[in-house]
Amino acid sequence: MNQNDQIVIVGGGPASLSVARAYREMGGRGRVVLLTAEPYSPYRRPPLTKEYLRGEIPRDELPIESPRWYRENGVELRTTTLVAGLDRDRGVVETENGEAIPYDVCVLATGSEPIRIPIPGADDPEVLVMRTIENSERLQSRASKGSRAVVVGSGFIGCEAAASLSLRGVGVTLVSQEEGPQRERLGEDASRRIQGWLEGYGVDLRMG
Repeated sequence: MNQNDQIVIVGGGPASLSVARAYREMGGRGRVVLLTAEPYSPYRRPPLTKEYLRGEIPRDELPIESPRWYRENGVELRTTTLVAGLDRDRGVVETENGEAIPYDVCVLATGSEPIRIPIPGADDPEVLVMRTIENSERLQSRASKGSRAVVVGSGFIGCEAAASLSLRGVGVTLVSQEEGPQRERLGEDASRRIQGWLEGYGVDLRMG
């Protein structure tokens, strides 16, 4: 890249921050603009189903870097900025409020959205998904001791959420098409270990 080029990074997760960090560490001196729709700087998401969901760490421990890092590294962080369009002919990123941000290089690092299973009732607002701080906090507010929760899916996020909810005193049932948690990804031996771990936390497993 030319040292005077402008990089626009779309997305507020660890990947977008890694792009900005790597560019600066390799000596890049161009303008770097990082756009995220969330009101926070890039933060660690794994704790959302673990320590943060269990109430063991405060929100201010989630950001990956401090505000000082962005200032010192010349990374222009724009939070609460929703990207509405990408005009490759003009070389601009268009925001929802009508701003056109020019770029020489545009990096899309938007991550993925949780899949809502295509069944009746899955769009009910009481059916929660997990990706953001707000998702985790909504779940916390409903996860009082003695309440009940059903977790659908036995991937990493589902297993972590089930264990954390159980540790909060919630009666948890985990439902999955797999014959064992994580079996399709990690194999039978690892699946048995995870199953024992979940059952040890009191999670009711409904597999298959």
